[in-house]
Amino acid sequence: MSATSPQVVETTTPLSTQERDWLRSPTTFWGLLFAASAIFLVPYFQAAWNQPHFQYIPLVPLVIAGFVWMRKDGFLDFPRHRTTLLLLFGVNFLWLIAAVLRSSWVGALGFILLMLAWLSSLIQRDRSSLLYLGIPLLTFIRLPFERTQALIVRLQMLTTELSSVLLDLFSVPHIIRGNTIELSSRQLFVDEACSGVRSLFTLFFAATVLMIYRKRSVYALPLMLAAGGLAAIFGNTIRVTVIAIAQDWSDVDLSTGWQHDMLGHGTLILSLALLFSADKLIGAFVHPIDADDASVDNPFLRIWNWFFRDSQTPPDIHPEDFAKLPSTSSTPDKPTLVAYGTFASIALLLAGLTGVGKWIEASNRGYRLVENELLFQVDDTFLKSVNEDLQLSDYRAHRDGTVDLTDRLGKNADIWSCSYASRPGELVISQPYVGWHELTFCYRGMGWTMDSREQIFVGENRAPVVMARFSREPYGQAFLFFSGVNADGSSPRNFGLSRFRRWLSPFYPTILDDPAEMTGIGQTAMIQYWCVTDKEMDDARMKEIAELIADTRDQMRPAT
Repeated sequence: MSATSPQVVETTTPLSTQERDWLRSPTTFWGLLFAASAIFLVPYFQAAWNQPHFQYIPLVPLVIAGFVWMRKDGFLDFPRHRTTLLLLFGVNFLWLIAAVLRSSWVGALGFILLMLAWLSSLIQRDRSSLLYLGIPLLTFIRLPFERTQALIVRLQMLTTELSSVLLDLFSVPHIIRGNTIELSSRQLFVDEACSGVRSLFTLFFAATVLMIYRKRSVYALPLMLAAGGLAAIFGNTIRVTVIAIAQDWSDVDLSTGWQHDMLGHGTLILSLALLFSADKLIGAFVHPIDADDASVDNPFLRIWNWFFRDSQTPPDIHPEDFAKLPSTSSTPDKPTLVAYGTFASIALLLAGLTGVGKWIEASNRGYRLVENELLFQVDDTFLKSVNEDLQLSDYRAHRDGTVDLTDRLGKNADIWSCSYASRPGELVISQPYVGWHELTFCYRGMGWTMDSREQIFVGENRAPVVMARFSREPYGQAFLFFSGVNADGSSPRNFGLSRFRRWLSPFYPTILDDPAEMTGIGQTAMIQYWCVTDKEMDDARMKEIAELIADTRDQMRPAT
């Protein structure tokens, strides 16, 4: 019995020490911070998944964690360096803003800083940090919906023009009208899926992953991103060209169905292969140069090697030597631990306030699901109750069920051919859209050139109406008046007058987690009046048509 009593004492004491060490370990500190970030990441990932071009975003932290696991040759430490501490203060600052705005997007920016701080605290065998593994976080930021829409239009135009060049080489007769390729048998619209924007962001992400896998210099990043962009444009140009050739030569439709999906996957694989080839080319030219004794003092050679050295190349260390290396990870003193604990507690508190605020906001939100995706009930008699002076000549209902970001009609549209203010035109109510739909992009995609864009104010406490002037040969000039209304009766924010406001205003729904953008469910209807004329339009007529749009907007009634 006496032989066993010392063993009991020896086993209980280490267990108690291990428990205290666990509470004071850096793993606990970082674990609490990442647990707090989940409040922001769950809705952020939800919004990214609802936008096909950003569905790769949840993979970004997972890929980085995988590289950390493969290169975990060192120690996880508490934040000790000034850079790491500054990053963590930035995390709490952004999360404070996120708590006030109840914004998962701002919270995700804080998560990026948290990832960078965590990576900077990881140490490899050569005592260098793994901070360079944070390069893929550049693709973690979800662009505003409007900015993505503008990029889609530009890529559609570029893809269409490049496909036209290839179709000429294959002697396929065609005509290009904006984003439409007119063949002898049918029209092919270069839609969002074929524009390249989906594969563009994915290939940007793949380029950054390939870069850290190859341990390229950070100064090679612009070259890798450029290679990803060119690979995306090349792959989607091939896809559009193959669809047109298959239609013209064999009357085979590859623009829809599983054939279109398989063709898309094939061209994406082709683009990835091109990206790998470009990486080999970049590595052949952008790499350190071996210096002999005669050129070791060459200043240009030293500068070149400094810029394009590998990001991290840990030296080969024998496992026995690695075991002898002193650990830099040590338990801080009690005041420092209290400071770290306070920091983690504040982060958890801010995340909790954000979660509660978003729950309260969701319970009071006026957004709703609607049957048949009709936000507002509109029929052929609707405009008669809006304005008696409006001369109506024709009405048709468009119920397509599909929509592209550059389609001016939407899934559901009611179209009137009419005349107002001595200007014959077309009034269209289209629905639903995810937030404000900048209709000028649609007409630019149809080949019209926008000469000017301005807002016309139609009274106090009423949202302004946008007026854009276009021109195109041989039609002359055209005028577009448009505005929007949400399902709850509010008016969505649109581009401002100044360049600064035009760049800032699209961030509004993204930063404030607009419910439509978060869920991918359209909550906005757009109203437009399109008028092609060879006559100039004075300010009085512009004001009349703008007021017609505003009156139509005010008369919209939710669908039951």
